[in-house]
Amino acid sequence: MVKQGILLVSAFFTVVVLASVIGYQVGVASTTSVASDAPFVTVTSASTTSVTRTEIGSVVKIDASTTTTTFTVTATTAQLPATATTTTTTVVTATSTATTTSTTTTPFTKTSTKTITTTIPTTSTIITTSTATKIRTTTTIETRTTTTTVTTPWSGKTVYAVDIVNGQLVDSSGGRFTMIGVNYGDIPEIFQSGNYAADAQNIKNAGFNTVKLVKEWGALENSLSPAVYTYNYTELQIMMQQIGNLTQNNINVVIKLHADAKIPAHAQNLKRFLGAQYCGPPGTYESDFSISFYTTSYLTSGATGHAHLTNLWLKISEMTRSNPRVIGFDILNEPTYCSYTSKYESGIIHDGWHQRIDETTQALRNDGDNRIIFAEEAPSFEYYERFTPWSDPKIVSSLHWYRAVYRTTSRTGTWAACWSDPQTLQNYWSNLPGPLGTRCTPDPTWIEQAQQKYPKQLFEIGEFGGISGNSPGDINQQWIKNSVALFQTKGMIGWFYWSSAETGTWIHDLTATATLSTSVKNQQNPAD
Repeated sequence: MVKQGILLVSAFFTVVVLASVIGYQVGVASTTSVASDAPFVTVTSASTTSVTRTEIGSVVKIDASTTTTTFTVTATTAQLPATATTTTTTVVTATSTATTTSTTTTPFTKTSTKTITTTIPTTSTIITTSTATKIRTTTTIETRTTTTTVTTPWSGKTVYAVDIVNGQLVDSSGGRFTMIGVNYGDIPEIFQSGNYAADAQNIKNAGFNTVKLVKEWGALENSLSPAVYTYNYTELQIMMQQIGNLTQNNINVVIKLHADAKIPAHAQNLKRFLGAQYCGPPGTYESDFSISFYTTSYLTSGATGHAHLTNLWLKISEMTRSNPRVIGFDILNEPTYCSYTSKYESGIIHDGWHQRIDETTQALRNDGDNRIIFAEEAPSFEYYERFTPWSDPKIVSSLHWYRAVYRTTSRTGTWAACWSDPQTLQNYWSNLPGPLGTRCTPDPTWIEQAQQKYPKQLFEIGEFGGISGNSPGDINQQWIKNSVALFQTKGMIGWFYWSSAETGTWIHDLTATATLSTSVKNQQNPAD
C-alpha cells in the first residue's frame, strides 16, 4: 500500500493479530508545494512459519504451527529545493480490520485464540516546513512483530485411545471401535492372581481390548462423617498400579465404582459418610440408597451422598487424566432403593438420578475432563420402560444383561441359562415377557423401545453372563453366543462379561468375536 503524505515519527498504530487485514490511511488536508518529488509512506510485511511435532506415547501426535509476521512502516521524504517552501497538514489514521476468530472445541482438540489490541489516538496532525537542498532520507517509523500459534491434532487422531465422535465410538485412528471386555478388579475374582502385571498380561493374551476396572467406593473413600472428605491412598495407589499394568499392555480401562456391603469394612465406611442415605444389605453386592440420595444435589449441600460421589470422581479424574487409555468412568454400579412401595417412587428415583448424573458429568466437564461417562439406570433392573436419554452426547447408557439366566445356588452362585434361542432373547430385549414356568424372571427390558425412540443415544452392555461352567454346544454356550449376536445386531458399542471363574468356553466365545463385531457394526451403518 502506497499513499502520499508525511508520517509523524511518534505516531502509534493499532495491530490486531490473527486473520487481520492491517491498513494505513494517510489523508492530506492541505498542501502547497512546487516540488516534483512527493513524499510517500510504504508498509511492508514479512512472514515466517515453523512447524513442530510432539508425540506422547503411541497415541497423541500433535502439530504446532507458529507464524511470525513483521510489519514495517517506512516514511521516505524527498527534501525540496532551497527556494521552495512547503507547508503540509497531514492526518494519519491507522486502521485494522480483524476477521471474527472463534474458539473451536472438538472431542479431541481445544483451540483458543487470544487477541491483544492496543488502543491509540486515531488521528495525528503534522505541520512540516522544509527549506533545503534536495536530500533523500529514509526513516523507519515503526516495526512491530506479531506471532500466531495454532495447534491441531495430527491427522485427526484422538487424545484418548477411544472416544465418541459424531455419535460413534472410534479409536485413535478414527476407525469404528467395539469394546470387547471383562469386569476385573476388586470383584469378581476373574484374572486375579495377586500380581497386577500377570493379571494384565493374561487379560491381553485372552484377547480382550477393554476392562471395566471394578473399584469399591467404601475402599477408596474413608470419610468419617458426611461433612468430611478423606481417602484411602493405599487403595488409590493399588488402583493406579492396576491401571498402569493394564494400559501398558494396550488395554483400555473404564473405571467402575461399586457401593456394596460384601466386605464389612467397606460398608462401614459408606455408612459413616452416607448416613441414612445408604442401606446396602450386609454381605451382598447390592448398592441400595434412600430416595434422598437420588433427589439431593451436591449443589444443595456438600454433605450429601451425591457430593461425596462427585468429589471422588473428580479425584479419580485428576489422577488418571494423563493416561490416554483410561477412556471413561462408570459412575455407580446397579443403584437401587432401600425400600420400595410403588412405581411412583421408581419415577422419582429415575428422574432424580438422571439429574445427579448430569450434574456430576458437568462437574467433570467444568474441570476439563471430556471422557466418556457410562451411566446405569436407577432403580437398577427396572430398565427402560420409562427411559429418557442422557443430556451429554458422551454419556453412554450402560445396561446389565442377565435375562433368561438364573443363579444355580442362592444369591452368590454361578449362573445357568433357562433359554438360549434368539427369538426368546429378542423378546426379553423388547417389551415381551419371558416364558413362564422357569427359574428365570419373565420381566422384559424395553431396550428395543428406548433405542427406537432415541436413536442417537448410545448403549453398551456393562455386565452379562456370569456363566462359567458351560461346555461346548450346551445351552449355556448357546446363550453366550446368541446374546453376543443380539448385541451386535442391536448396535451395542461394547460388552463386558462378568464371571468369577475362567472355566468353560466364555472367554473364547467373547474374544473370538472382537474382529467380527467391528466389521458387522460398520456394515450396518456405513453412512454414519
